[in-house]
Amino acid sequence: MLLEYLSIVIRNLSQRKLRSFLTLLGMMIGVAAVVGLVGATQGITQSIYAQLRYFRSDWIIIMPGELKLGFKQSLPYQIPLLTDRDTDVVSKVAGVEAAMGIVEKTLPVEYGGEILYLQVWGIEPEKFKIIDPLGTEEGRYISSNDKFSTLLGNSVAHQIFEEEIGIKKKIKIRGYDFKVVGIRNEYGGLLSNLEDTVVFIPIDTMRELFVRDKERVSLIVAKIAEGADPKKVEDNIKLALCKARKTCGKEDFTLITPSFVEKTVSQIMGLLTILLGGIAGISLLVSGIGIANTMYTSVLERTREIGILKAIGASSRTIMLLFLLEAGIMGLIGGILGCILGAGIGEAFLVARRGMLARTEMSELTRPTPITHVHLTPQLIIGALVFSFFIGILSGLFPARKAAKMDPVEALRYE
Repeated sequence: MLLEYLSIVIRNLSQRKLRSFLTLLGMMIGVAAVVGLVGATQGITQSIYAQLRYFRSDWIIIMPGELKLGFKQSLPYQIPLLTDRDTDVVSKVAGVEAAMGIVEKTLPVEYGGEILYLQVWGIEPEKFKIIDPLGTEEGRYISSNDKFSTLLGNSVAHQIFEEEIGIKKKIKIRGYDFKVVGIRNEYGGLLSNLEDTVVFIPIDTMRELFVRDKERVSLIVAKIAEGADPKKVEDNIKLALCKARKTCGKEDFTLITPSFVEKTVSQIMGLLTILLGGIAGISLLVSGIGIANTMYTSVLERTREIGILKAIGASSRTIMLLFLLEAGIMGLIGGILGCILGAGIGEAFLVARRGMLARTEMSELTRPTPITHVHLTPQLIIGALVFSFFIGILSGLFPARKAAKMDPVEALRYE
């Protein structure tokens, strides 16, 4: 019986090819928009997760202020500062091998007559040797005996300036001469734009020349001891700091860990997926109106056919089922074509995105990242098809009821 209904539906659709195509086109575009945008967003999310493997699992970064994702700004107008005392507290926590305060500031860096504003980090030299796993490509780390010496991030030495900067060369930082004693190995990955574009100098020199507060630190980096449980160390640091700062329950600092970053990325991309999916979903509702309009027209055109079917014994339920099935199949076919088109649109968007990133100056500071492709999950495809099918059925519900309620005698008289 169902096969007979399907054959009738397919015959009716094939007899009205242009109208059926235009109706399918609306549904196809709506589904393509949803699948393309959501698939591209999920592809970018997967690429970010892949890049998170570069994030150091043995580092915990403590930032001032409480950072939360939301529609309201969670940071206070005046962010509470971190100090050397906080660094000492963190360094004494069980499971922490070493903790280092960093003073960061954007300063003019000059080399070869070219001046660029770069991040300059004041670091504790001896602790930095313990905490930093990268090592040097050339030269050495700065030591506690150095004052006007600097360690360059890989991109600073090789890519940012027109001329490459080698060992023993001199650069100017806000007019002061610094000798390059080392070039750090390339970090790459998710944080390459940060790690590879930094100029490192001793923290005492930074405080003496470029900052006023001699105790403040911009952030604290703690290295987890080998064999220690990262989650337990994270909890211990949080407890020790909130007790020392007397802010337990109202923490005014944030611990940045790989799990924190992954959770934050997941929340952001989740919100973005919902937003883009909702916007694209509007086109699905519009296409549903198109199906309803087509079905109403079809009922009018096939009034005599409906009368004949009822005259030969077809029930109102059968008539309604035929029209609902026709509307649902139009939605389903539109959904299938939309998924195919959406995959193409999403991939084209990501290709265009890669092309634009390749032309930017910032992309030149990083090594190539994994190619991002549209990510279509079975849940997304099945959800799009089911949704398009039911949109079709809902759109055809009232026209189908109108057809089912027709009086066969009046229907046969219709011309």
